[in-house]
Amino acid sequence: MILNSPGHKIFANVKPKIYQLLISLIKEAILATDVADHMDIRKDFSNLVRSKNVDWNEESNKILLRKNLMTACDLASAAKPWKTHKSVVNQVIKEFFAQGVRERTELNIEPTEIMDERRSDQLPRLQMGWIDAVCFPLYQNLALLCDSFNGHLDRLKENRLNWSLLNEKIKLSQIKEPNKSHYLNGRL
Repeated sequence: MILNSPGHKIFANVKPKIYQLLISLIKEAILATDVADHMDIRKDFSNLVRSKNVDWNEESNKILLRKNLMTACDLASAAKPWKTHKSVVNQVIKEFFAQGVRERTELNIEPTEIMDERRSDQLPRLQMGWIDAVCFPLYQNLALLCDSFNGHLDRLKENRLNWSLLNEKIKLSQIKEPNKSHYLNGRL
């Protein structure tokens, strides 16, 4: 574990009981970034933030808040200005496409749509779906608790609009030049 390696022992002077609590919180935070788990957590959190009398001293409520804040941090690039957001998406998609190539060539399995570079023109549509299904509901819930998240919601809307416009450009370009990957080759 990194925390026990030389030069990284930031908890070296912490009592064992506190150390175990910190490790537990770190594990919880890491696991909270699993989007599959987030969908269940989101429903509970949504109900919580919409209720009238929330006791934020109750441990289960604190845990839900921490998990959603951690997920918001993990997905924060979706709520950044367009240039930053698109740059992060491009970096992530390169990794996804590399994995898709390995799946197809080494494992002889068909990669999922998001991992398949041959379907790169679907990226704007997939990003719109990601924002709609995962990012926007998360930040909406957080904005109910803290007005500061409204700026994130605005940028999510702007980014979704930009993906929508890009999606339309791709559709038009495919009419003119079918079977060309305009997204990957930088023509859009």
